[in-house]
Amino acid sequence: MTARPKQSAVAPKKRQATKAAASVAAQASVSAANSGLALARLSEQRNDERRALRLAQAPARVVSAVKEHKYEVGQVVDFTPGALTLETSIGKYEIVRHLPPEGPENQYRIKSVLDSHERVVRESQIA
Repeated sequence: MTARPKQSAVAPKKRQATKAAASVAAQASVSAANSGLALARLSEQRNDERRALRLAQAPARVVSAVKEHKYEVGQVVDFTPGALTLETSIGKYEIVRHLPPEGPENQYRIKSVLDSHERVVRESQIA
């Protein structure tokens, strides 16, 4: 019979110690990752709260009762002046640009097709 070398009792203890150290290191890395996630969530929550506070403090948006412009830029329309502005010429005009509303009506910048004279008119004055 051949004699087997006797296993030392120290070898299993070393393996257990190595496993225990690896387990502790793994737990530390998991807890570090979890704390990193927790910090990221807290940071994101703070950012959301700051954004909500800024939006709450912002002035309310003014909603206009005026509808969208009826005529498009470049469109040729007929201009009819009001009773007080008879000196302006009636005729064909091209829409040059949309202007912001003045009171309850949209406004346009128009240019005469004949003499290239430009003026600002209300939507009710053109057809």
